[in-house]
Amino acid sequence: MTQQEAETLLARSFPAVWLDLWAGRNTPAAIGYNLWAKPHNYFSGSQALERMVPRLAGLCPLFERNGEAIVGWLPATNHFVELYYEDVRQGNDAVRVLGRNYQQFLLSLLLELEDAGMRDEWLELAQAAQFAHATELVQLLSQDTVDNDALKALEDRIGPSA
Repeated sequence: MTQQEAETLLARSFPAVWLDLWAGRNTPAAIGYNLWAKPHNYFSGSQALERMVPRLAGLCPLFERNGEAIVGWLPATNHFVELYYEDVRQGNDAVRVLGRNYQQFLLSLLLELEDAGMRDEWLELAQAAQFAHATELVQLLSQDTVDNDALKALEDRIGPSA
């Protein structure tokens, strides 16, 4: 997928926060913290990457992490995935699924930020990225002891058809 094709798909399929990230404007603090950026490295080598990791064919990149990993969406399967460039020799096994739909993907990102102690930042990202379950997630994470079964139930509930 070319950069222009990806930008068109992002504009048509996702909240503006992802194109804003690419343009370096109006991005939530959480994005800056994680050093998420426009996927420059991906576009400079995407054809070679897809030959080594065929599962990435058709990937619409959302962002790069520190220039070390690509995070994107596979429209054919609606999976959101991550691949660290250093792991490409592992082929398809190096691809990590972050969600089976957009809401699950966001949940994985927000939980990552929660683990880093960044609740205010993930709340801002949740709003900008249109996470539909932010109130419920805050309630689950505000308990004295986080109920991992309840978090798993939330993930399952916002499964593939969400």
